[in-house]
Amino acid sequence: MRVEVKFTGLLAYELRAQEASYELAAGSLVSDLLAIIGRAFADRLPPSLYDPETETFHRMIALVRRDHGFLSPTEPLADGERLLMLSRAAGG
Repeated sequence: MRVEVKFTGLLAYELRAQEASYELAAGSLVSDLLAIIGRAFADRLPPSLYDPETETFHRMIALVRRDHGFLSPTEPLADGERLLMLSRAAGG
């Protein structure tokens, strides 16, 4: 399945990207997508946002689904989704 992610605020600045598309296996979770994004941009993310050893983002980084608010790592993704990734502290 394909998922589109728009980066905002501090993340867009650090990643030097506004958006990206990702191919994931059917049944993938938010945590799977976060892991892919982290690995793809690990060299651009400061330690205050991402820990490459544990492959985890800081808790202030969130994915948002339109009309559903912040997503938990255990939520499933759907093909064709458009998500927003932001820093809760910096806004978008």
